[in-house]
Amino acid sequence: MSEPSWQDQLDELLSRATRLRSEGDRGAAARLLDAAPERIKAFGSWKYARGSLAFEAGDLPTAVEQLEAAVEREPAVPEFRANLGAALLEQGRQGDALALRRAREVLEQACRDEPKLPHSYTNLGTAKLALEDLEGALACFDRALAMDPNHLPSLYNRGAALKKLGRLKESLATVDRLLSLDPRFQAAIDARKGLVAQLEAAPR
Repeated sequence: MSEPSWQDQLDELLSRATRLRSEGDRGAAARLLDAAPERIKAFGSWKYARGSLAFEAGDLPTAVEQLEAAVEREPAVPEFRANLGAALLEQGRQGDALALRRAREVLEQACRDEPKLPHSYTNLGTAKLALEDLEGALACFDRALAMDPNHLPSLYNRGAALKKLGRLKESLATVDRLLSLDPRFQAAIDARKGLVAQLEAAPR
C-alpha cells in the first residue's frame, strides 16, 4: 500500500486544524500545524492556515509573515491576499501608516483577481475608509453586498462610510438593515443610537 501523497497529508492536516479551530481551540490547531513536516509547511495553503490562525490570535507579525509567504507561493489565490490585507490593515489601525498603504495595494490586487467571496471588497473598503477615501470605500462595500446582501461587516462599514459622508438617513437605514439580521450586533446598536441623536439634533 502506497504512502499518502504530500497533498493528501496536507489536506488531512488542514481538516484536523479546521476542526480544532471550529471547536474554539486555536492553540491546539496552531500546535498541530507547527508539528507538520517541513515539506508540508512549504505549501501555500499551510502558510495561509497558519497565518490566519496567528491573525485571529492577535499575533500580527507572524500573521503577516505567513500570509506574505502564502501569497508568494500561490499568487493567483485572491483569498490569500484578502487575509494578508486584513492583517496589514490591523497593523495600520495600530498606527503603522506604511502597513495601511500596503494593505490597500494588496487588497486592490485581490479584488482585481475577482474573488468569489465578499471579504476582499470589504477589507479594501475598510482600508479606503481609514485613508478617508469615502466614496471609494462605499463603492467597495456596495460591491461586497452585491455578492452577499446579508454580509454583516459590509453593512456595518457601509453605514460608517455613509455617516462620514453626512448621509445620515441612509446610514441609519443601512444599520437598521444589519440589525434586522443580527439584533445583538453591539457596535451597530451603538452606531444607531449615535445616528438617531444626530438626526434629532439636526436643524429641520
